Amino acid sequence: MNEESNPDYEFIPGRELCEAFYKDAVKPILEDFYPDLVYSAAHMGSGSDVLGFDTSQSMDHGWGPKLLLFLREADSNSYRDKIDQTLRQHLPYKIRGFPTNFIAHENGSPTMTPITAGLVNHAVKISTVSDFFTEYLGLFPSEVSVLLIGSLFVNRYYEASEWACFL
Repeated sequence: MNEESNPDYEFIPGRELCEAFYKDAVKPILEDFYPDLVYSAAHMGSGSDVLGFDTSQSMDHGWGPKLLLFLREADSNSYRDKIDQTLRQHLPYKIRGFPTNFIAHENGSPTMTPITAGLVNHAVKISTVSDFFTEYLGLFPSEVSVLLIGSLFVNRYYEASEWACFL
């Protein structure tokens, strides 16, 4: 967030914010518009907030309400753009007082930027598991065992707030 748009937000851990973003904003939209969609939502990847080491200083770069939305391979092409547009149109402008809208910072990292009207440029990355790992690791996890640490918000069979697993 740049100086002129940072109204001194009170810090909360990024994992807590991302879970609230999912449960209070993204999940209800998906349930309303795509009630039969099978998906998983998670907060994974790089960043101090993923590991729970974020501080108020983290809020100025790549931090904020964001998540990964994993679709089944069979559903990805049919739903990816539709879900993206639905979220742009229906997400709230704020969650727990933090903007859900992002712009690219001059260094390329996503930066929260408040808006009061228009479409939300959200930070929900819609992907498949294979696409995510291929992009993130350069290969699909079946090719190597990988330890994952992050927050898993939901899948079709159970809900958990934190997890670690070997693939």
